[in-house]
Amino acid sequence: MYAPDAGRADIYIDGQFQQTVDLHFAETAIPYQFAYVRTDLDPTISHTIKIVTRGGAVRHLAFEQTRF
Repeated sequence: MYAPDAGRADIYIDGQFQQTVDLHFAETAIPYQFAYVRTDLDPTISHTIKIVTRGGAVRHLAFEQTRF
């Protein structure tokens, strides 16, 4: 969730750094926003997701999976 007290987080998938996301939004909290989306993962194998906070709050993490 983007919010005034939110910070940054590094996203890793399967041990590989993907991106740093910045969740800070000065005005007010904005729920239900996607900070990072990945749609090309192979659904036939397991994956590891790691979130490393870099300061500030990081909350409301959600993951969605669709099986084919």
